[in-house]
Amino acid sequence: MAALACVVSLAGGAAAAGAAPRAPRSVYAFANGCFAARAVGSGRFVATVGGGAYAATARAARGAVAFYFKATGLGTYMLQDSGGRLLSTGAGGAVLRGSAPGAG
Repeated sequence: MAALACVVSLAGGAAAAGAAPRAPRSVYAFANGCFAARAVGSGRFVATVGGGAYAATARAARGAVAFYFKATGLGTYMLQDSGGRLLSTGAGGAVLRGSAPGAG
């Protein structure tokens, strides 16, 4: 999986009861929200694999990792999963669950 390539199309956000969730309309609307990421190519959602990495393997949003978008600047974010791990990159473009932001 190419580094961060799967975190392009996002599904999530607040929705009325019974309504489908909507992606934010602005890059700034992600701030302090939780979202599932969906791979553009396969349409699958990002999930944890092997406990130490992320991959677009989930067929439905309910099997996906919920990423919390913590604003680090205008339109920039640090992504944290529900286990408190951060989205990080590793060797060969691997997308990892890290304990520090950036390269793992």
